[in-house]
Amino acid sequence: MTKRILHVEDDKDTCNLVKILLQEQGYEVITAFNGNECLNILKEERIDLVLLDIMLPDMSGWDIYQRMKETFYPAKVAFLSVMPISDNELDNLKEDGISDYIRKPFDNEDLVRRVRNILEVRKNILHIEDDEDTRNLVKMLLEARGYGVISVSEGREGLDRLSGDIDLVLLDVMLPDVSGWTVFHEIRKNPGNRNLKVAFLSIVPVSDEQLIEFRKEGVLDYITKPFDNEDLIRRIDRIIWAE
Repeated sequence: MTKRILHVEDDKDTCNLVKILLQEQGYEVITAFNGNECLNILKEERIDLVLLDIMLPDMSGWDIYQRMKETFYPAKVAFLSVMPISDNELDNLKEDGISDYIRKPFDNEDLVRRVRNILEVRKNILHIEDDEDTRNLVKMLLEARGYGVISVSEGREGLDRLSGDIDLVLLDVMLPDVSGWTVFHEIRKNPGNRNLKVAFLSIVPVSDEQLIEFRKEGVLDYITKPFDNEDLIRRIDRIIWAE
C-alpha cells in the first residue's frame, strides 16, 4: 500500500519541492497550507506521516501535534522547520513521540532518506571485516545513515549471524579464517539466501574485467579500501534501495 504523507507548510515553493521529491520516491503527498486545513484532512484521510512546519498562519505545528495526540491519530509526525533546536530539545521531542526534526533549508537527499527511515522498515547490514578500526568506522557511518549494522570479524561468524532480516552482506576478501569468496559461495549455497545482496569492501584491487565477472556471479559492488566516506554511503544506498 502506498504510504501517504501530509505536508503542512505555508510556503508554496517549499510545498512544491517536497511534493516533487517525495512523489519521485513513490509516496503520495497531500499538502495543507495551515493548521485548520491539516486537521480537516486528518478527519477524512488515512495519513502515514505528517510533516509539520512549526510556524503556520493560524496555529503552531506543536498545537497540531497536541490535537493529534488528544484524538489518538495514529500517523507518525516529523517537524520540518527553519527554527533551530538543541540536542536536548530534540531528545525531548523524540521522547514525546516526534519521529524527527528536519531543519530548513534541507538537503534534498537527506530529506528523502529521513522520511524513508521514518516510514520504511529499517534495513540491516552484516559487515564482515577483521580490522577493528574499519568495522567501527563503517558502523558509525551507516548507523548515522539510519541502517542497522551487525559487525563481525570472521567469515564463519558472519555465516552464523545470517538471518532473514539481513538486507546486505558487506564482505572483506581477506579474513582470518576463510576468504570472503568462500563466505560468498556459502551464502549462495543456501536457497533462502540466493537473492541476498552482497558487496565487497576490500583493500585488494580488482580490474574492470574482474569486476564484470564478479557482477556476473551476483556481487553487486566492489568498494576498494581506503574509501571515501561519502562515496561508501552513496554506494550502499544505491545497493540497498535498488529494486
